[in-house]
Amino acid sequence: MKNYIFYLLLIVSVVSCKNGVKQNKEDADQGDTTKVVAKVNVYDQEKDSLYHAKTDIQFLKALQYFVKNNDKEVISSVINYPIHTIPNKEFFFKHYDSIFNTAVKDSLQVANLDSLFRNYQGTMVGNGQIWVNEVDTIPTWKIIAINY
Repeated sequence: MKNYIFYLLLIVSVVSCKNGVKQNKEDADQGDTTKVVAKVNVYDQEKDSLYHAKTDIQFLKALQYFVKNNDKEVISSVINYPIHTIPNKEFFFKHYDSIFNTAVKDSLQVANLDSLFRNYQGTMVGNGQIWVNEVDTIPTWKIIAINY
């Protein structure tokens, strides 16, 4: 009788452990899915902020996200072509790495968005590496100069 109870407890323990492992794996899979969904939601929120920015600060915060992630497609959509030495999207894609070089990226990432220089030409980031301004298109805020 003691052996019977021992084996019964052993079987219950093994089954419980297997169910626990299965549940933990399902939880882990759910966690991975949650992370992907969260990243998609952040991307969509930032893109919406970029395209529908009401202020230069809101636009630049969203732009920081896309520059940090090297999202050429989204960045190219908020450039007011032609600008300075960038005539069109094709040129921008071809020369992205030299246009958004380390100095330009760093100036945007470390910019103090609470104390930006503004004048009639627009809002300046860093020492003039990037200029943005409102334009008469959608999205309303666009990059009007990139000095690389």
